[in-house]
Amino acid sequence: MKIVVCKVMFLNTVGVTDKFVRISLSKKRDSEVVLPDNRGRHIPKNKLPETVRISVISHISSFPMYESHYSRARSNRKYLGPELNISLINYGPAKKKHHEEAENRYKLKRDDKQDAKEDSTNKIVIMIDLQKCLPTPCLTNSRIFYLRKLWTLNLTIHCDTTGQSFCMIWDETVGCRGGNKIASCFIKWTLEYLPKNVKERKQRRSLKTLEIAVPRDWAQFISTCGDKRPFIVSSVNLEVSSMLKGEQAPLVFRTKNTDKGAFLMSKAVWMQVRKCEEGMFFCKNSFDDPNFSLMNLKQKVRLSLTLPKELPIIRTTTIPIKTEKYNHIMTLLKWVDKIFHPLRQQLII
Repeated sequence: MKIVVCKVMFLNTVGVTDKFVRISLSKKRDSEVVLPDNRGRHIPKNKLPETVRISVISHISSFPMYESHYSRARSNRKYLGPELNISLINYGPAKKKHHEEAENRYKLKRDDKQDAKEDSTNKIVIMIDLQKCLPTPCLTNSRIFYLRKLWTLNLTIHCDTTGQSFCMIWDETVGCRGGNKIASCFIKWTLEYLPKNVKERKQRRSLKTLEIAVPRDWAQFISTCGDKRPFIVSSVNLEVSSMLKGEQAPLVFRTKNTDKGAFLMSKAVWMQVRKCEEGMFFCKNSFDDPNFSLMNLKQKVRLSLTLPKELPIIRTTTIPIKTEKYNHIMTLLKWVDKIFHPLRQQLII
């Protein structure tokens, strides 16, 4: 039985076009069954052979792959290094050189670790990494998702020789993430922890049971982490200053080596600091370079270097934060215990 309906209403209700209906009716048989669709039954002329696809996948897989630093706990995906580009991937000699440099880096690390094990009294191997910014306060309320928070920073120093990890903690009112602050934290670590034997602690705590309201709460939580050895945490205060900034600083960063050649830290692949030559910085821009380039980092080039036993104070007040962030932090106070409110109100803008 045929029923006459409005064509416009039918097309809008079913969600199809007028062309679709016309083609369907032209293919209809007497048995009210539409002829089968013949699309996709032939291999396209421009389709590449399967062997080519497999060879491309094999070529990309031949490059060194790394785990994601921040998502490796919940994902097994591998990622190519950020230094790669289309030219490096497609160009044979560049690919070979990239492989060689990656292998050289791993070999140097293995050799250094082995040397430190054989002579642990005079050599140690450390790895340094700046953790992602930690939001403070750390709340689970969805209403605060788009509100700005105070960032707490954590520079982690892992001593592979002893298996101990150290965390230097500070917030953005104390310092930023620049090279001067990182250098200050590293020197503070060498003064406080390098010569000492660290005793283990057996305390553990879960983030779910700990309220993060102020930056020092992050330090308390991190100190209870670690599978075998708890992290040793040091809070970096205003007393920590830059060793590379100011007239009184014993060191200064230079962009030229002793031969007046340009130096870029981003191009360096091998760097050394030697105890017998304090204030000197050695680096190579390529593993093929026979010799190291030398940078004299001493503030007074011709005089001997004298490092202070304590880091000098460079300011007595905290770093101001932006007005918008300050207003957001004040809004967050409604979800934070009142005993922490005075600490928030000490922020300056």
